[in-house]
Amino acid sequence: MADQSLLTSYELHSGGGFPNAPFYVSLIVLLLVVIGSAYLAAEWFYHKRHGFYILWSLGLLALSAFQLPFLLANAGTRFTVTTFNVFYA
Repeated sequence: MADQSLLTSYELHSGGGFPNAPFYVSLIVLLLVVIGSAYLAAEWFYHKRHGFYILWSLGLLALSAFQLPFLLANAGTRFTVTTFNVFYA
């Protein structure tokens, strides 16, 4: 059976099996985002002069939420997005 469109079923899947190359690339990017966010938060806690450090840290973490469905889909897991359907579609 062919993969269904995300807009029609809100279901992400890659057919099972082992994680593919986009999964590993996205995982590396997600780890870099978390490390960068932790660094910016540490800079803010150390200096506490510039508020943009903590804002950038929180913004990076918020943007990384968009990678989670992509990571899960490329890891071979099958799931249905039940909340925030319009948000992820």
